[in-house]
Amino acid sequence: MQIKTPPGMKTASIWVVWMFLVIGALGGALFVVLQAFDAMDDAAAWIQAVGSIAAIVAAFMVANNAHERQVEGARRSAQEAEARAAHLAECAAYEAILALGKCANYEWDPLMANSYSAVRLRESRRVLRSTLAQPLPNKVVSGIFSIQEELSETIGMVEGLGPLGANYEQIKEFKRRAKTSQVFYATIQQEYLAICSRAGVSATVRVGV
Repeated sequence: MQIKTPPGMKTASIWVVWMFLVIGALGGALFVVLQAFDAMDDAAAWIQAVGSIAAIVAAFMVANNAHERQVEGARRSAQEAEARAAHLAECAAYEAILALGKCANYEWDPLMANSYSAVRLRESRRVLRSTLAQPLPNKVVSGIFSIQEELSETIGMVEGLGPLGANYEQIKEFKRRAKTSQVFYATIQQEYLAICSRAGVSATVRVGV
């Protein structure tokens, strides 16, 4: 089994090696200075002092590096969680506009009477509402609320239809609400793509929406 060293640990190791090299160079220079001033009797104390300072600096650098890696890991995890949440919101919003589009594009068949159903619309609204529990930016949340409103209004219209289905004006209203929801979906999709780009993760791009 191959053991891989984390990049942060490699960086810390390099700094420690450099610190030892610097300490060695300073120690050599200090030895020359002490010898020049005939102060070799105090050499042990000076070397101990320099070593103590160097040890403190090295410990600080290693701790600081570990803290930076921890902060970066937390930031990365938050970005990935936001990307997953945005993906769920985008999928739920897409299903919602498909459900609204079905009502808008429905062609009434007198043999089938009223074939409109609010089941898919209600389920789309429920799923869309559940995404609000996730960490989402304000633009996505605003788009979700707006699509939910269009769903609720459309559900009310569908449930109020008579046995003959929707008339021309009602179908026209269905089309208007479906078109409005597509605008809100476009905002959610743009935010989703931007979030995935910042997080460095792949995104699902829908064509022809």
